[in-house]
Amino acid sequence: MLTADDETGADATELFNFLTGYSQQINYQQLLVAPINLRNRMTALIERENGTPASGRPARMIAKINRIADTRIIGKLYEASQEVAH
Repeated sequence: MLTADDETGADATELFNFLTGYSQQINYQQLLVAPINLRNRMTALIERENGTPASGRPARMIAKINRIADTRIIGKLYEASQEVAH
């Protein structure tokens, strides 16, 4: 990952320290890290966009996800796709 964003860089540093056992970090500002905050943040972001079409504002979700297996997140994405379709 390449970025000039200070918050993302700090999160990445803490994540690598966590993965190597040098940190107990549980709060990330920019990164979504499983199992720490991924499900809750993804759910909140999806739900935020779900209400947008009804308000008349444009809605859009773009995500790069490798091997999604979380049935709750998959369900939320299906719900969101149905909101846009109606």
